[in-house]
Amino acid sequence: MLIKEIKIRIAYSRQPLVNIISDVMTQTDNGNSEFLKLVLSQTGQGMSFADSWSRALVKCGEMSCLKSEDRTLLNSFASKLGTSYADGQIQTCETYTELLTQRNRLLKEKSVNQIKVTQSMGALVGALILIFFC
Repeated sequence: MLIKEIKIRIAYSRQPLVNIISDVMTQTDNGNSEFLKLVLSQTGQGMSFADSWSRALVKCGEMSCLKSEDRTLLNSFASKLGTSYADGQIQTCETYTELLTQRNRLLKEKSVNQIKVTQSMGALVGALILIFFC
């Protein structure tokens, strides 16, 4: 997960946030390279990290299945990152990792419940067809 990788880099490298993002982009194959390239490109043009993250999230979010609640949560993460000392940033990463993990768990549970309802409805429709046409 991208946030965990950022947390590790903050904890051990103690480098500026832009350098950490650059390292994460070049040294890991996490599927986020286009997103991180956009963030770095915009910060290189003088935009703040939070604004760069937000704009990149909007652009990449159009091509992904992220819901608005997910984008809001990720934007909130970026707005808090880089604004405090390293230990505070590490705590921010831990907090948002937990929030995203909980959100993921809830979405999986919702998906399982929807599958069960769909299967039950399919069985009911099948039984009704048998009753009416047999």
